[in-house]
Formats: sequence, C-alpha cells, structure tokens
Amino acid sequence: MCQRDDWDFCVGQLKRIALDKFHKLMEPCKKQFMWVLQELIRARAKNLDGVFSGLLRHVASGDYTPKNTQLAASLLKMLQDNKCVVLLALTRLSFLHQLDTHHPLPLQ
Repeated sequence: MCQRDDWDFCVGQLKRIALDKFHKLMEPCKKQFMWVLQELIRARAKNLDGVFSGLLRHVASGDYTPKNTQLAASLLKMLQDNKCVVLLALTRLSFLHQLDTHHPLPLQ
C-alpha cells in the first residue's frame, strides 16, 4: 500500500475518537487505540498533537482509579519512548496544571 497523505485521514479519525468517543470505548478497544497511536508515532505521522490533547482531556485530575492512572502512565510512557519534543511540552503543561490544581504551592 502506498501512503501519500502523511496519515492525515487516519490521524483525523483518531482525533475525532479521542475528543468525542474515547470514554465510551471498551477496554480492549482503548488498548488497540493506544497501539495504533504508538505505531503512528513510530511512523512519524504529522498532527498527532490533536489526538494527544484529546486524550489528555480524559485524564481526570484527582482521580486515582486504575483506569485513569493507566491512561496517564501509558501516555507518558509513549512520549518518553519516542522522545516527542513538541508533544512532551503539551503533556508537561497539562500535568503541571493538574498538579497545581490539587497541590497548590503557598504564596510567600
């Protein structure tokens, strides 16, 4: 198969799922979604930041359930393994915002 559109259609569909329907997916489908995302990162697909920002919206702050921590951990591991500099900055911003929300530093 010849891939000519830099995975734009696939990334667009993943972005739509990440923004609108990720919370409705069953657990095996979420694992497959994360696998496809990992493979697209390895293929150097463009515009994956929208998919990551959609997934980061599903990481609920203050929620320490296994599902939530697993999602957060898998996103961080994916970014660490592939050294995505742009996506890493987006992720740091999101996690720092959550830390600030739940553990605010006292003003001096």
